[in-house]
Amino acid sequence: MVMPKQWHILLAAAAISLLTLTVLLTCLLLSSAPLLAAPTGVYDLIIVGATPGGIMAAVAATRASKSTAKILILERTSYIGGLPANGLGATDISTKLATGGLFLEFVGRVEQLYIDIYGANSRQVADCRGGYHFEPKIGEAVMKDFLAEISGSVHVKLRRQFDADVKNVKVDLSGYVKGVSVLNRDSGEKEWYQGKVGVA
Repeated sequence: MVMPKQWHILLAAAAISLLTLTVLLTCLLLSSAPLLAAPTGVYDLIIVGATPGGIMAAVAATRASKSTAKILILERTSYIGGLPANGLGATDISTKLATGGLFLEFVGRVEQLYIDIYGANSRQVADCRGGYHFEPKIGEAVMKDFLAEISGSVHVKLRRQFDADVKNVKVDLSGYVKGVSVLNRDSGEKEWYQGKVGVA
């Protein structure tokens, strides 16, 4: 039989057990990746999407780290380059003087590729309007050139489908993405990648 003065000990033990259970459940919810799954790969930076934004994020990170960062790009399709490599080849910028950074480097490379292929005085160079208008094959070629320059730091995996679902993302206590789970569209298997930083 429990004596009245022992109730406080039982209540304290129950409170500690409840607190422990709450902490464990919170950790489980915050770490939505499978607890026992070993990562397929560990990287400094994981980028979801080999779009212009994803590729330029990889370029910027590689340059900023002086090529020491280990970077992974996961692309859902079989192709890199996003819309510019698949048909959106007319950039609607009315104030070209406001263009800068990696985008200015991109349009400069587009124009230079037209010059290299067709000659400086060709109709194609005139039509590209300083690199702001281009064919998909040219956009893709320029994106591939960017990736080739950083290939020592960046690994691109094609046909990796990321579904925007909380169970496919591992987030730390600060809210930073630390890993993603993707479907390998060739094998049908789930793959888990861990990183210091994630960009979607």
